[in-house]
Amino acid sequence: AIERAGTKPLQPLLDLCSKAATSSGAALAKCIGQLRSMYGLSVFFGIGVSPDNKDSDHSLCQVAQGGLGLPDRDYYFDDDKEEKRSAYKKHVALMLTLLDDPKATEPTDNNTAAANAIYDLEIKLAEAHMTKTENRDPEATYNKMSISELTAR
Repeated sequence: AIERAGTKPLQPLLDLCSKAATSSGAALAKCIGQLRSMYGLSVFFGIGVSPDNKDSDHSLCQVAQGGLGLPDRDYYFDDDKEEKRSAYKKHVALMLTLLDDPKATEPTDNNTAAANAIYDLEIKLAEAHMTKTENRDPEATYNKMSISELTAR
């Protein structure tokens, strides 16, 4: 039954992803919100509620770096991770190909190009990420602000 259904159960999610890919500004923000609220997916950044690190009697909405398919920013830049980057891009291309052809064993050229575009976006995100060491610094990661201050950034 699952195999017969193919990608049909995923179609609303795939449609939303396609819409997000061609959106910008408020329309993109709406797609990101829908991906989170309807499917539990965090794209570009993570968001959640946790105790305030400087006042545990209060909880805050916390926003954190995210959006990477590889474990952390080092995987995108360290010379010793080239084999993992190559395998990751091939994996993404194959997953995209399998959406079209469940029996495929190799990615198509179109889906390899799409995987490379996805990877290029992830590189840009990774460049903005803190390193693991920087991310462990409680002062560097504590940037409490109001909603109006956040939206002004």
